[in-house]
Amino acid sequence: MTTQTHRKTRRTRQNTVLCWSALLALPLLSEGLLRVLYDPSGHTFAQRQSEVYGWLGMAILLLVLVARPLGLIRQRRLLGLAALVFSGLHTWLAYQAVFDSDWESILFLSRENQWAIWLGGLALLGMLPMAATSNDWAVRKLGKHWKTLHRLGPVLTVFALLHTLWIGVHFGLTSMKWTSVLLIFLSMLVFFKRLRKAKQP
Repeated sequence: MTTQTHRKTRRTRQNTVLCWSALLALPLLSEGLLRVLYDPSGHTFAQRQSEVYGWLGMAILLLVLVARPLGLIRQRRLLGLAALVFSGLHTWLAYQAVFDSDWESILFLSRENQWAIWLGGLALLGMLPMAATSNDWAVRKLGKHWKTLHRLGPVLTVFALLHTLWIGVHFGLTSMKWTSVLLIFLSMLVFFKRLRKAKQP
């Protein structure tokens, strides 16, 4: 093994450890902070939980888009799966706390908020086949179609972004609203950067 290959392998391992540490630490820290700020048995606590996991899922989707320049290309599958898990938790907690375990409650929201929820649901459903094919076996079986499927990633991120833009700032304290605004701003930076790179010869 050459020195350069050894360095790449060591860097890959370090990045993987870093990703695992962050993916485990962030929800634990968030849960701890929420339990300090809110009564865990209260209705508001579960609402805030849902928002936090939604933000984590959105942030990781953005991280997947910029994985290559950040040197996280080999951790992209792990990040994608984490985004799906956090988004799934966000959906389940919202179902329980926001909609009182009744999907028909969505019908009582405004038309704009309903569209926001459907977009979020579409993004989550679209992530399922991508997660299911995030393995070497699927790459071999699908061939060129694998890339076609996974090119939906940026589109699904746009859906998640629109979901956040419409409904993510609807609930919560002012500081939490600014978290959604910050994620939207970062999303715009990421997409403009990718668009500019795509136009370069």
